Amino acid sequence: MKRGSKSPVYGLILAVLALSISFMVTGKVLTAATEETLKIGLIGPMERPNTVDQIHMDEIYADMINKAGGLSIGGQKRKIKFIFYDHKNDLAAGRAAVNRLIFEDKVKFILAGFSAVTDGLLPITEANKVALITNTPSPTILKPNINYGFNVGYLPVLPIVSTAWFFKSHPEFKHIVDALPDHQTGHLVAADQQRIFQSIGGVKCDVEFYPPTATDLSALGTKIRKMNPDVFQSAGGGPLLDALANKAAYAAGWRGQFFQGTPSTAVAIERLIPPEVLEGYVLPGAPFEFDPPLTQAAKDFKAAWIAKYGKYQGEVLGDPMWECLMTALQKAGSTDPEKVAAVIGNGLKFESVVSGTFEMVARPDLGNKRTVDSVCTLYLKKIAGGKPVLVDTVPLEKTDAMYDAFNSRR
Repeated sequence: MKRGSKSPVYGLILAVLALSISFMVTGKVLTAATEETLKIGLIGPMERPNTVDQIHMDEIYADMINKAGGLSIGGQKRKIKFIFYDHKNDLAAGRAAVNRLIFEDKVKFILAGFSAVTDGLLPITEANKVALITNTPSPTILKPNINYGFNVGYLPVLPIVSTAWFFKSHPEFKHIVDALPDHQTGHLVAADQQRIFQSIGGVKCDVEFYPPTATDLSALGTKIRKMNPDVFQSAGGGPLLDALANKAAYAAGWRGQFFQGTPSTAVAIERLIPPEVLEGYVLPGAPFEFDPPLTQAAKDFKAAWIAKYGKYQGEVLGDPMWECLMTALQKAGSTDPEKVAAVIGNGLKFESVVSGTFEMVARPDLGNKRTVDSVCTLYLKKIAGGKPVLVDTVPLEKTDAMYDAFNSRR
């Protein structure tokens, strides 16, 4: 994989993050923009709690950024205005939001939170040369015919690397059941899960789908108890559905090991899952949720969050989409999407203040030599007494190598 330049130091990143961000939540402006403003689109499903947390997190970035007066792009300080629309995890609503951002709001950069609608947005953004940075389990955005789209975040690298780490660390576990919602995202995640376990070898993976609109998953729990796997994982349904699946398995009497390959903060899942179910739960974490935080940048960010909102209760682990774009804008010295896309696609490496180091990587297995995908540092945690306990840290170089090895087997 193509490697980028060395990461900037956290002090520089915090200085770079000094911008004035204003949000428009479904048409409501939260902070007034100034004359020299770069507008950036932000879309996501408000039905998911982590979308609300994402907005809160970016407000924290705004508070930190405002103190330094703006983002320096090509020698000019630029204010940033984020315009948010709710796409409701619906393709028609997603297309309407993107069209509004492009043709009414005149944006050239869009950040799209985790959703199943990304593939349907790409024809619009590509035709209008608008950069779309998202985090999706779908490989469409990674294909060589996409010039302005990039996958930046935890999917699919963390599920692959964390699962491989977990079963290598626990050779006694030979059987896992994955519970997934029966919709597009669930089936995409299921396909990736099957490939992961094929590459690991020696572990049987059964997938159980459940209705995505269900509020009672007791039937799923009974099935899990009868199957009696060593490990149970619920993913792809968002915090609420994943929590319901875990609680259903426990309520039915299953007492194996809970695992999750995707990251979630301990304070977020403990709001939904009883302490007795959470105990011993293993999943990826983030530097700022530990006490004390693992990095100075994470410590500063957590202090800023508490000062603004009180006790930290968020779900989002960081905003690498924004941090990628921010770094690329500076390095390109331009707000031209073509120049910014060229920087991202040429091995960009950047720091995520609360998530660790990220690097853009190529996908030659999909015929794409540009760096359109991402890898990142992995922090593994176990929940003990309701608190996250750091179990292991997998550095960027190792996650890169593990992700590369996995993709070459496809």
